[in-house]
Amino acid sequence: MKGFSLIVWVGIAGLASVALFNITFKVEQIQDELNVLNKQILQEQKAVHVLQAEWSYLSRPERIEALSQRLLPHLQPPTAQQVGNMESLTAAVTAARVTSNPAPTRVQPAAVRGTR
Repeated sequence: MKGFSLIVWVGIAGLASVALFNITFKVEQIQDELNVLNKQILQEQKAVHVLQAEWSYLSRPERIEALSQRLLPHLQPPTAQQVGNMESLTAAVTAARVTSNPAPTRVQPAAVRGTR
């Protein structure tokens, strides 16, 4: 009886040690993955920081104004005559709808060959 219980306890201890080894191995793998992901996050944060700095440099108001004057020389602010009121806008939209939607025309079915 003592021999049997000793074998059972040694077996249980062996299974526990194998399970503990397996768990430790899995935890180390997950920690390695976490370290890799943290490095990638830091790289992405650095890239975002660089992109934000570039955006700040490219979106300076004086640069945009110089580009607009060079590339859009004829673009001017609207004048008072170009700005209308709401009634003229709704009238123009209504007129455009009437002219763009003419009365529907009837479509005749095509003749099928060999039916005459």
